[in-house]
Amino acid sequence: QVKALGRQGRLLEEDDPLMYALDRQPDDHNVTVRLCRGLSSSFVYPNGERLDGVRCDMICLQEELSPQRRELVLRHEWNHIRLYHGWMKGWANIALILYWWNPILWVAYYYFCRDLELACDERTLCDLAGPEERKQYAQTLVELAAGKMLWDVPLAFGECDAVPRVKAVVAWHEPKEWVKNAKWCAFALVFLFFVGGPQNIP
Repeated sequence: QVKALGRQGRLLEEDDPLMYALDRQPDDHNVTVRLCRGLSSSFVYPNGERLDGVRCDMICLQEELSPQRRELVLRHEWNHIRLYHGWMKGWANIALILYWWNPILWVAYYYFCRDLELACDERTLCDLAGPEERKQYAQTLVELAAGKMLWDVPLAFGECDAVPRVKAVVAWHEPKEWVKNAKWCAFALVFLFFVGGPQNIP
């Protein structure tokens, strides 16, 4: 039903000015953008549309948004695709279906979805030009992220509670290079701990 609602929207052409906000590279994903009326939230549907025999990601934007808000929301949804959040959430949904009776997993799923949105907000803030655009992004979060969990929408702009996201946007600053490298080192250490740890534990 969500996919059908998105397909009713107006498809943006490649030369549309709004499409230039995506900053796509030649090897980036195929993506289509549709403006839809009556959506409760803008969202991205991974592998949701087939054009010329090629399956591509579909971004559905609320047509009621102002042009400036529309560009900010589009950047956010595009970063979901760039960060492979659709793939990650697909596996999380499989785990949720297999262990639906486990309340701990439902709590973990909630925070997992919130982490996806926080990571996407951080990537979007890095792409924005200056403090004024970042201020507009925080205002857009306040206006559109109403604090409701949309379980039936794949990856939506207002999917998780807005309070921690707005606080993170306000407190955000350009990360230093050593912080980025430290994150990758920490990830590598955790990965090696689980993969290369002792195999035969009594």
